[in-house]
Amino acid sequence: MSLYTTSWQTLSPFLRTDRRKDVQDQNRCRITNAITNFIHGFNKSNKQHDPVVKFCTSATRATTRFLKRNPDICILSADKGNRTVIMYREEYNQKMRALINDDDTYVEVKRDPTPSIQSKNNSIVRRMKDLQLVDNYTARELSRYDSVCPRIYGQPKAHKQDVPLRPVIPNMTAPTYMLSKFVARILQESLVSKYNTASSFTFCQEIQQIKLPEGYVIVSLDVVSLFTNVPRELVRKSIIDRWSEINTEINLDLFIEIVDLCMDSSYFRFEGKYFKQIFSTAMGSSLSPILADIALDSVIDKAISTLPFQIPVLKKYVDDIFIAVSSVAMSSVQIIQNYFLC
Repeated sequence: MSLYTTSWQTLSPFLRTDRRKDVQDQNRCRITNAITNFIHGFNKSNKQHDPVVKFCTSATRATTRFLKRNPDICILSADKGNRTVIMYREEYNQKMRALINDDDTYVEVKRDPTPSIQSKNNSIVRRMKDLQLVDNYTARELSRYDSVCPRIYGQPKAHKQDVPLRPVIPNMTAPTYMLSKFVARILQESLVSKYNTASSFTFCQEIQQIKLPEGYVIVSLDVVSLFTNVPRELVRKSIIDRWSEINTEINLDLFIEIVDLCMDSSYFRFEGKYFKQIFSTAMGSSLSPILADIALDSVIDKAISTLPFQIPVLKKYVDDIFIAVSSVAMSSVQIIQNYFLC
């Protein structure tokens, strides 16, 4: 900061040689551009001679050439651990087909559903605007006229055997993308889970402060594919049960209608065909995390209220549940599993 200040103080007499402010401004802009270009050129020149930068640049170019010569290989980002997975494209496609061929979750549709869903989205937005539930600016944000069908892709679960894929439907181009974000924001600002922990680091800190009763141990329960295993009926019921906590001027019926539209709009394209998700919520929608979280809280509430013993500690981090149970009666672990599966 002091360097630039001193520089401008030094240049001030030069800038004032012409009293016209427009000329001073032009000279100031020219000097700024010259200094900026010099700094960028200097940094670029230094980077070109940096051995690490040279190696990375060379490696990147070699990798790009290799992938162009071998189109049967694909590079994928793992769903956890910031890792990269190299897989044969045919193996990837086979795993994706196996996921999509699950008739309980997906169904093929004859044509692109985008125009129909976009029309429904805009119709609901107009209703909210007419009811003065949103202003003109928000209505314009939520309305869509250039939607494109999302393309599904799979993220490898590199930490699991056989490297299964997690299906992801990026909804940025979908008709209900902005509407989903709108509803998600209402729910996130209104509902607070009594079980959630903010991060794995926070969980470690919290666990260190907990004193377990004598004879108790911590066990972990992992929800399998949380997003694609949450029944939509449970989502609706969970919202209705906690409606008094949700801060919005939208009435319950209309709110459920909006949530239903967002959940029913989980569709995608794969290998030139169109598919619709008919069960649960989609990984990739901004609304899915909060809906899955609300539904999972409902399951936990019901399970612990009917357990034949007390739970002194229960923490939840995304789809991992940590519970303290008696180590003496380890059959309690099986009891917990049975109650959560009911």
